Amino acid sequence: MTRRQRFMGERHRWWVLGVMTCASSMVAIDALVVLVALPTIQRSLDVSTVALQWVINAYLLSFACVSPIGGRVGDAFGHERAFRFGTVLFVVASVAAGLARTDALLIAARAAQGAGAAILRPASQVLIIKEFGRRERGQAMGISSSVATLLYGTAPLIGGVLTTAFSWRAIFFVNPPLGIGALVLARLLLAPEPRRREQVDWTSIPLLIGALVCLVLPLMQARSWGWASPAVLSLLATGAVLMTLLVVRERRRPEPLMHFELFENREFAVAAGVISAVRFAFVGFAVFGVVWLQDVVGMSPFEAGLAVLPLTLPTVVFAPLGGRLYDRLGPRVPLGAGMVLCVGALACSAVELHRQ
Repeated sequence: MTRRQRFMGERHRWWVLGVMTCASSMVAIDALVVLVALPTIQRSLDVSTVALQWVINAYLLSFACVSPIGGRVGDAFGHERAFRFGTVLFVVASVAAGLARTDALLIAARAAQGAGAAILRPASQVLIIKEFGRRERGQAMGISSSVATLLYGTAPLIGGVLTTAFSWRAIFFVNPPLGIGALVLARLLLAPEPRRREQVDWTSIPLLIGALVCLVLPLMQARSWGWASPAVLSLLATGAVLMTLLVVRERRRPEPLMHFELFENREFAVAAGVISAVRFAFVGFAVFGVVWLQDVVGMSPFEAGLAVLPLTLPTVVFAPLGGRLYDRLGPRVPLGAGMVLCVGALACSAVELHRQ
């Protein structure tokens, strides 16, 4: 029995789940916690409207671009090391954001936060999977997902409380204690992984990042630039060309950066498509819903945060239930049922908003 196993006994894997969920919670909170603090940040740092948008966009764009690389960092160097590196980067960037005196420094810190989140999140998920057997894996991932989704939805409320009670800087200073605690416990719980010798095509990183930036940036800026503007159309075309070149290159490499052949597996491709569609709808509804409630309805940050709670509270019950359904029935039933419920709920919301 190892020192780590003696430290926690039979409950070892559940402690690992708790630590990884705690670390992932920082990522879930930080994606949206800034939303309700934006007006306060604008007044405090004298930020322009365009720069203010990039306080949000820098995090999301960085996360989107580094996420595919983050998983491969764990494959190449070990998931424990990737988790530690991503957490340290996220904590340091959070401190930098809280201390930022200019909009440029705040935006740079937010981009670094996104990069750290993109590395620690896949590593934490893999470490959870390693600790649980097939029969308990779905339940464990369901618990982790329910906590993360709950915090994701309550992030605007958390941001409103911290900004009102303390300062907008407090929303960033919440992360260091969580991150440091997760690092200390991970050191006690996780056995060091052996050095890996897996070769990865790191030279494809510029091509991957270039393709993602060209595809994601126009989606973020289309409202300002216009969907038919030359900038949006040229970036989308360039992104499509770069992504095509990346796919062709990676399929010829013995140790690719991205395993695009996974999409030849029908179950993987369908699951990835469903998850992407649900996340796209959920993030859009949560982000623009909070802004709409404040700008159009006239709610305060705290009231807007309370209003979106019903969007996430059911996940506390249904995410673990979905994990158990996966353990018993496989992925098709929970994916299909969840997708039908999401589409129905969003359609009803759209009809009601249009009626009003």
